[in-house]
Amino acid sequence: TPTYLYFYVSEHASKESLRIIYKEEFIQNKIEHLENEKRQYTSTETGFSLFSSLFKGKFRRAAILTIILAQLHQYNGVHCFSYYAKSLVQGDPNRPFGMTTVVTLTILISVIKALSAWVSSAIVDVFGRRSLFVLGFAGCFLLEVTLGVFSYAKLYAYSIMNLYMYLLVYTTTIGPVLFTYVSEVLPEAGVTLALLAHWFGFFLVIQVFPFLEAGLGLSGTFFVFSSFCLLGFIFCYLYIPETKGVPRDEILSLFSQTKSDQIELLDRKTQE
Repeated sequence: TPTYLYFYVSEHASKESLRIIYKEEFIQNKIEHLENEKRQYTSTETGFSLFSSLFKGKFRRAAILTIILAQLHQYNGVHCFSYYAKSLVQGDPNRPFGMTTVVTLTILISVIKALSAWVSSAIVDVFGRRSLFVLGFAGCFLLEVTLGVFSYAKLYAYSIMNLYMYLLVYTTTIGPVLFTYVSEVLPEAGVTLALLAHWFGFFLVIQVFPFLEAGLGLSGTFFVFSSFCLLGFIFCYLYIPETKGVPRDEILSLFSQTKSDQIELLDRKTQE
């Protein structure tokens, strides 16, 4: 990419690459953006000062929003689904499935996860990052609500189908696309901080889940998780900008723009 060539090869090589993508009148402006970006990434700051700088400069809004997004990514309870899956696929306690059926259904969960991740890699540049976040959180919200209903009504067969559908939606949308998005909008220190927040959310959910299950039951717990999916949908719709097709050096500017400005920028990139 032009960014890689500018950072690690030479400015001349970067310009030659840019000429393949942009008209000549845009080249110098792109080089200036790359120069500013390189200066930011080669900062001598280290340790905690490097992390604190994320909340003082141009990365501030992007860092805050992606950390919130990383937390919401975990609060949908997907890992609790994994813990609950084994007992879920066993079916009605009064009429349990045979061991062969249980093993087959459990393996199918892993197959769905693997295939969905492959599908996600193929569609992320088709639908865009923000669109997958919005659709993913909306789909997970609806499916967790129905799972709560099926769990309350002890409709085990429907619960199993609902679980598969949930995993399909999650692993093709918000599951893998988070890591793509974070790496696009933040420098390495920001990615580290966002992933730290992400796994802290995982730890928190796993620790809280037994208390929620004991107090609210499984159905009530899934209703709680579904509320976070709804919150994630609203948050992504209002605050997360689309980065599809936007050069890395211009992505941060999206976080300080209105929706109409973002749409105008994307249209301009399409024309270029």
